[in-house]
Amino acid sequence: TRWKNVLFAMGTYAYCRRFPAHAKKTIVGLVKKEVGADVVAALGIPIDIAPGRQHEVLHEAHIAFLQGFLRCRSANPPGDCLTAAAHVTAFLDDTGAPSRIVAGQPHLPNVVGSFDGAGPGRHLVLNGHIDVFPAFDEEDWSGARQDGRLYGRGAADMKAGTAAAVIAYRTLHGLRAQLHGRL
Repeated sequence: TRWKNVLFAMGTYAYCRRFPAHAKKTIVGLVKKEVGADVVAALGIPIDIAPGRQHEVLHEAHIAFLQGFLRCRSANPPGDCLTAAAHVTAFLDDTGAPSRIVAGQPHLPNVVGSFDGAGPGRHLVLNGHIDVFPAFDEEDWSGARQDGRLYGRGAADMKAGTAAAVIAYRTLHGLRAQLHGRL
């Protein structure tokens, strides 16, 4: 349940960022009570919800990762996802989160990673895909950021979801000493 609690805390905080400060304090207070102050602190969630530089940097790094991911041409057909897989592995390598490429065919890579927590427990699997439908024009690969939104092929169907799973994996790897089981 510790894995679920960490994912719950991450998701709840990401969602509540758009609320006014007094609502954020209430939500983070509930998250702290549910999952523990140590998890909230380890995730870099400011307890007082004051806009802090650490959170801004983390948020921008995640946006930049997704934006770069959207710019990776990974249309299927033909299914060439080498650039997208390289982008994901570089993001994971940045913090030492383990990953490797497994490919049935050279142009169809799968990024696979796993690690153990501090003790025995259940195995949680995060899954997504990096290929997308073909683009209609070059603008579909822009990863443009406009009015607080990102645009690009895969922003709505799976690259955003896969990016969230990759970010969660990388974050949980940093917390592995406090977790049980395998991811």
